[in-house]
Amino acid sequence: MTDHRKEEQEIAGWLVNKTVESWALWVSDAASRLYVADYEGEILGVGMISEKGEILLNYVNPDARFHGVSKALLEHMEASVVAQGLACCSLESTKTAYQFYSNQATRHRTLAVERKAS
Repeated sequence: MTDHRKEEQEIAGWLVNKTVESWALWVSDAASRLYVADYEGEILGVGMISEKGEILLNYVNPDARFHGVSKALLEHMEASVVAQGLACCSLESTKTAYQFYSNQATRHRTLAVERKAS
């Protein structure tokens, strides 16, 4: 909610493409790879990267935050980019996640981070 300043209109705009139908399209897209982190059958996080190296999703269950789930998903996505011969992957970060991704970019050097305009 920090990214949207708890403003209903901004939240609604962000959620507009988060539907069952859009998820079905994303999952069936052959040009992207989907990664799921789970523990004992419970989904902890979901990551998705395009064949061009753009990180499209990196969502973590709030109960699993700060346990390395996002880092693990990011590492798998970065490795997939390197394996296909690309030099780096990229993403557009929210304000909340910007510091996390900037730290990861410094460590791995295969990640380019752009901050969303607010």
